[in-house]
Amino acid sequence: MALAFLVSGWSWSVRAAEPATTCGSPDRPWVAIQFSWTGHFTTFEDTVLGDLRAGFAGRDIDVCPTGRGPEHQPLAVVHITSLSPESPSVSVEIRDTLTDKRVSRDVDLSSVPKDGRAFAVALATDELVWASWAELALERRAKPKRKPPPQVQKVIARTLPKPERKQPKQPRLYLQGAADLFTGGQRWLGADGVLYLRPLETTTFSFGAGARAGNTVETANGEIDSRAFTLHSSLDYLVVDASSFELGLGATAQLSWLRLAGAPADDAVGRDFSSIAVCVGAQIAGHWQLADPIWLSLTISGGLPARSVQAESDGQVATGASGAWGRAALGLGVAL
Repeated sequence: MALAFLVSGWSWSVRAAEPATTCGSPDRPWVAIQFSWTGHFTTFEDTVLGDLRAGFAGRDIDVCPTGRGPEHQPLAVVHITSLSPESPSVSVEIRDTLTDKRVSRDVDLSSVPKDGRAFAVALATDELVWASWAELALERRAKPKRKPPPQVQKVIARTLPKPERKQPKQPRLYLQGAADLFTGGQRWLGADGVLYLRPLETTTFSFGAGARAGNTVETANGEIDSRAFTLHSSLDYLVVDASSFELGLGATAQLSWLRLAGAPADDAVGRDFSSIAVCVGAQIAGHWQLADPIWLSLTISGGLPARSVQAESDGQVATGASGAWGRAALGLGVAL
């Protein structure tokens, strides 16, 4: 009888010496909490621990006192310390095992009612832990010491704000002075109205219409005058996109209705002639914001006619919208 009593007592003492491991799940990540309280703060431990568990449980993460959690390494070790018996403030220090960093924060509880101080400590701890993990979502972060578990990756992806997409700028309407030059002899001066659009973040589209007065060409049989009406469009890719400056490179096309009118000498015969000239080429366009909503633009284009128009005198070409083509335009616009 005595022997049985001794054996049962020995067995009880062995079980009592075993560490308690009832906190946390072996297949879930966890955060370790350690308290170093003095004075009245010791009454806060259960409440702080309960509030932290409630907050982390929704993220599938356990919170356990140091030494009582699962055997695998905790995500972070939190040490909460009272600064002094007289002070109503505490220090929260996080040793983050994911980023291998230590962060700390002093929490002043002097303005917090006594029945709300435990919750304030739990809230500050929660924020500090997640602030430490938030850097894992940064694009240029250093490689973490170990791979974050899915629970941390999911919550970071859900809670961090998404970067704002750059919104296309407002359409603009320009009034431009323009000059066209053809190596075939035609030189035009005039004005355009141009609608400038930015349908995509880095792509711009413009459409313009205008009128041109051409040069007078003298021949042995008289003079040839010209005038034109133009439609042109362009599609550019922005290589520079600053807050008040844009620089685009792209392609352009211009369709011109050209009228050539002959003014014959006394013994010559002349006639008027109209036709369509089409030019295609490349362009560079710069846009400067002078003041909201005023913009200045400079466009330089160059290419070749896909369809030429020429005027003849005595069977010889006297002038024409032919050969190499160039256009320059300077404009002032307003954002719509």
